[in-house]
Formats: sequence, C-alpha cells, structure tokens
Amino acid sequence: MNTTNANHTFSDKEILRQLNKILKAEMFRSSKVLSNFLKFVVSEKLKGREDTLKEHRIAVKGLGLPATFDPKHLANIRIYAIRLRTLLQSYYTSKGANDEIRISVPKGGYKPAFSKHVPGSTEQPAETANQRLSIAVHPLMKGTPGISEELVHQLGEQLTSELTARSGLNAVVYPYAREGGQEGHGLLPAALSITGTLTDADDTLVANIQLLSAQQEAPLQSWQFETGSNNPQALVAEIATAVYRALDEQKETLPASHGNHE
Repeated sequence: MNTTNANHTFSDKEILRQLNKILKAEMFRSSKVLSNFLKFVVSEKLKGREDTLKEHRIAVKGLGLPATFDPKHLANIRIYAIRLRTLLQSYYTSKGANDEIRISVPKGGYKPAFSKHVPGSTEQPAETANQRLSIAVHPLMKGTPGISEELVHQLGEQLTSELTARSGLNAVVYPYAREGGQEGHGLLPAALSITGTLTDADDTLVANIQLLSAQQEAPLQSWQFETGSNNPQALVAEIATAVYRALDEQKETLPASHGNHE
C-alpha cells in the first residue's frame, strides 16, 4: 500500500522504516509514552483508520489506559501531542536533519502527516525547538501528605503545555520525560528550570515556586501562589504568566544563546 501526503507518495515500508529510525533515537527511547503515541497514530493511518484517532481511542488503544479511565484526564492526550510535536521537531533539527521522510502530527488533530525533505536543503523552519528558550519543569515536591502523585503529575504536564504554548518557549517536564529510571535530560538542553513545593492546608493549595538558572546558584525569581483545593488548575495559568513575565524582565541576563524568546 502507498500513502500519499504533501504531494509525495511513500510506501508503507518506507514510512515504517522512518518511524523505526525515529523511535531508535535516544530522545524517543527516553520516553515510552511519546514513542507509543507516535507508533500508534502512524500505524492507524497506514491501516486507513486515521479518522478514528480521537483522544479516548489513543489513550486506550495506543497508551494502554483502561477503557474505564476518568475522562477528565483526556486533556493529557492533548498535552502529550504538544510534547510529541516538540520532540519530532527537535529530532528533525538534530539527528534526523538529513532524513528524507518527515513525519509530523499537525496541530488541530492527531492525524500524522508525511512529507519529503531534500537532504542538504537550505530551507529552515521559522522557529526550531533548539532556537527556543528551554525550561525544565520539575515535579513539585509534596509538602504535605495529602498531595497525591497524580496531582503533581497533572500539574507538571499542564504547566509544560501552558509554557510550550507561549511564543519562544520550550518546556520539558521531568521526570515524566524519562523511562526506566533514566533522566530525559538529553531531550532538550535546559537553560532554566522550575521547581518548588506544593502543600494543602485548610482546603487551600499553596505552591512555592522557584525559577532557577543553570548558570547561577541563587534563584532568578521566587513566588507563592494559592488556590482552593478543588481548583488546582488555577495555579497553572498563574505560574506560567509569572514565569513568562520574569523571563521578559530578565532576558538581558539570560544565556546569550537562549536569551531571545520573543
């Protein structure tokens, strides 16, 4: 069977060969979730089932979640898709720069696209992952026993998504970009990192956040945010906005190679 995309026709064998090459790259071997996501959507398209690529199907059939999982976590599939697009972009601007077949997952859905790249072409994307300011989002430490691992994971993923959506920012959440106990720091060199603690007292969530630079010991900025225990997502927008403003205010002091995030 041949697949036509972007005015080029590729055989299934060629596409699968390219897929396997991508999955063997260290940046993908470090993330089983994103590897399974990419493998599933490409496989479904080759089988002619691309119109069935909805969030619930990807979660259950592609990522192995139970069919009865809580629908409120479907937002995580959108977050994984954002991270997958970023990781594919990083792959094609580094190890896969000369690969002839380009696999992508265009925004607005989960249907993969295949296009042809001429090795040695001088054409450059408007903005590559490596040109963005990279921020490592570390999971918040649990300051009180009532804070669950699921909440920490969810806030980390949502904050990563929110920051990546901002122009010129590229966020990777740790350790959820790792598998088998190996840190995923090879994915993107992070000039900055976000860390902190999360506590729950009297039905109030309190997040103490620090923005750190790889080049200095003292935090660039520190904040404290509060919200009701029943609305943890409110913290995400507040933290992302505060971080973005801090970067804009301190862009002159950021590493020269990553200082422009406009």
